[in-house]
Amino acid sequence: MNKHIRITLGIFISTLMLVPVSEIYSQSVIEEITVTARQREESLREVPAAITVLTEQQIRRSGVQRAADFIALTPGVTIVDTAEVGDTQVSIRGLNGARDAETSFGLIIDGIVMTNPAALNREYLGLSQIEVLKGPQGALYGRNASAGAIIVTTAKPADEAATTVKASIGGDSTYAITARADIPMENHKLSIIANHNSTDGWRENTWLDCDDCVDQYESTDIYARMTWDMDENTSMDAKLRYGQVDTSSIVFNAVFQLPAFEAYLGIPTLYEDVNTHKFDFVSNFPHTNDQESLELSFKMEKDLGWANMTAWTLFSDIENDFAADGTSGAFGFFFADQSCLDSLNEIVSAGLGFSLPSPQYIATPDPSVPNGMLLGPYTPTRCDGTQYQVRNQDDLSFEIRVSSPDDQPIRWSMGTYFLDVNREVGVNQGTDKGFGVIESMYLPASSNNPTEQMVWDDFSNKVSAYFGSFDIDLSDTVELSVAGRYDKEKRRVHNLVPTNVTSTYIDCDGFPYTGGPLNTGLCSASSIPDQAKTFEHFQPKVSLAWQLDENASVYMSWGEGFKSGGFNNSGARQTINTFINPLNPSSPVAITDSYAKEVNTSTEVGFKALLAKNRVSLDFSYYQTDATNLQFFEFIVGPFGLLRIVENIDEAELSGVELAMSAIVTDNISIYASGATVDSEIMKNSVRSDSVGNQVPYHADYTVNAGLSFDYPIANGRNFFAQIDYAVVGPTWFHVMQTKNSRMSLFGAPMAYDKTDRERYDTVNVRLGIESDNISIVAFAKNLTDEDYLAEVIPAVEFGGVFAHPGHKRRIGLEVTYQF
Repeated sequence: MNKHIRITLGIFISTLMLVPVSEIYSQSVIEEITVTARQREESLREVPAAITVLTEQQIRRSGVQRAADFIALTPGVTIVDTAEVGDTQVSIRGLNGARDAETSFGLIIDGIVMTNPAALNREYLGLSQIEVLKGPQGALYGRNASAGAIIVTTAKPADEAATTVKASIGGDSTYAITARADIPMENHKLSIIANHNSTDGWRENTWLDCDDCVDQYESTDIYARMTWDMDENTSMDAKLRYGQVDTSSIVFNAVFQLPAFEAYLGIPTLYEDVNTHKFDFVSNFPHTNDQESLELSFKMEKDLGWANMTAWTLFSDIENDFAADGTSGAFGFFFADQSCLDSLNEIVSAGLGFSLPSPQYIATPDPSVPNGMLLGPYTPTRCDGTQYQVRNQDDLSFEIRVSSPDDQPIRWSMGTYFLDVNREVGVNQGTDKGFGVIESMYLPASSNNPTEQMVWDDFSNKVSAYFGSFDIDLSDTVELSVAGRYDKEKRRVHNLVPTNVTSTYIDCDGFPYTGGPLNTGLCSASSIPDQAKTFEHFQPKVSLAWQLDENASVYMSWGEGFKSGGFNNSGARQTINTFINPLNPSSPVAITDSYAKEVNTSTEVGFKALLAKNRVSLDFSYYQTDATNLQFFEFIVGPFGLLRIVENIDEAELSGVELAMSAIVTDNISIYASGATVDSEIMKNSVRSDSVGNQVPYHADYTVNAGLSFDYPIANGRNFFAQIDYAVVGPTWFHVMQTKNSRMSLFGAPMAYDKTDRERYDTVNVRLGIESDNISIVAFAKNLTDEDYLAEVIPAVEFGGVFAHPGHKRRIGLEVTYQF
């Protein structure tokens, strides 16, 4: 921890020294920022919590439009957005959401809580402010806000008619256009925003000779919002959003981690540092990902005189599926299938000089020949099989809240919340007959893409919650805040796997494959029974704030955050016990068909101040978190195909420091700098006992953010501006297994993990242009220095390697905005 504190302080002081004191004295001052962090409007400096706020001007200047854009400007927060468009994981102070579970943060858009974990990753249009709260916010924002909350505010329909069009063009055939129309009517105000994006992506498939089938992206979004007053005390806000995404999935390479094989065969790429891996994409068909989303919400605000009432309801339906190569080529799962053998022969006999990425090779198409080949996943062969995954969710929620007026010494709020969720999750592993993926969860043996193994379940979740808070002025300078929320979640799972069909290759006893049910959970029963569990928790929070003077305050807070437990796909535990645990009987992977609720207890102290005659702002905070049953995602592959598992880390401790500064240097120049550290340790882990003492996965050891804004008036009312944003993401582990140990891979060789952490990387984004009242022309560069970095590293421990996803490369472009 001390090392990280020194790093953060050093970066901060170095940046601050760039600001000569003699140059700070200009006529400009830092403007007051109003936030809604405690469900009421108040000054940012009065809130007893660490908050990063992006104003409308900052959003526009930095070109923020997606979650990754604003998280890159937020200290102590990192994001992973890789496998599919609906699969985004955000780590706040070391607490990370798990795939196929829930997020660890609350997402609130225009005062409405978004329930679907896929809701974050979208095009944000018409943004006016973003607030990122750190620390447990469940007492105020409810379920899953155990690590923090992201509060997004968009612009309401304007009072006057206006039309704005923004178009941009960039490298790799990247195009975007956004149009907004504000249409005031006699009693209503309406705004409509439409957006379309497309790009071929940075990378190509060298086997298919295709430059738009690895990381291509296309999306269309339509937003409509109407506001009106029902009477002088009642206002209404209705929103409709439709979105469609057509993109890629599984942009991963396998990186082998087999030191024994590397030492014996002398092939360095059998034990390779993930940070030096050279990416090559050679799948035999393009990987695809489709998402369709629909959201409809209504919000009412009413002045009751003695209190203010807010009520809203939201319907959300997000359907997401993707198709890709499987991972079975590495295990010979389909070596009895003629289509697999034919594809091996085609590659060898083609004589095109093609070679698989090292250490993979095909010396002979006959899999029975010793040392005849070495395959990983996602190869040009048909031996990988196929995978088709669905993650569909629809939910209906409702909240009513009553709050006291803001101008009284005791301010209170109370309300209730209800939620009904239906979610379908399935993984279908099929035989690759050379026709690609047929997008269906089950296909018979007579089809062109027959199903061989699958998990497929329908999950339902009913939530009720009751909450309240009090903010009490103990004196003119001291405020006590007390809040609490009780959540109760009833969860059920119903299995959908067909029970009257069998696989061609999978068997209940492991090797050899002689045919068995499509799901190993059906090996011991004719059906998989429904399961039901109830998870409940009370989330308290207490804060004390002391206003030292009109420009400085200190605070301390204590609170608990809660994430509901849930169910893994049915049959997962029996599959692991059949295929994985016999390899390591002394250290089994002790997963269960359900996972426990996560509870995080956090203490924070902080300081906020305005200095140098309101030209410099300073924020400091220190936190310590004890996590119980921390939810963690594991991607397990083997001869059975693949499983997505949520596990619990029994006990973990996390702590860190955050320091942020912004300053107005002159009338034309302003700067900001911030740093954050996370120090974590796994104290107990029943699932993988040999991980105790390692770090909690999916958080960077530290992050650094800095930037400069420059404005210079030129002729005819125009203004030249430049914005530079610099970000550093420190070293990151993505799995609980991080050091050498005795665990064996499915190849019968020991694994090592010391080369699987992502190294530190830094990126620079630049935007500069000319703007006037109705037009702006902006040149931009994202990742200006073309930094090579990894977006994610997913260790598949029993596979003997990891799946690595490359980060974004440089993109340069031009953007024009015109207001009619």
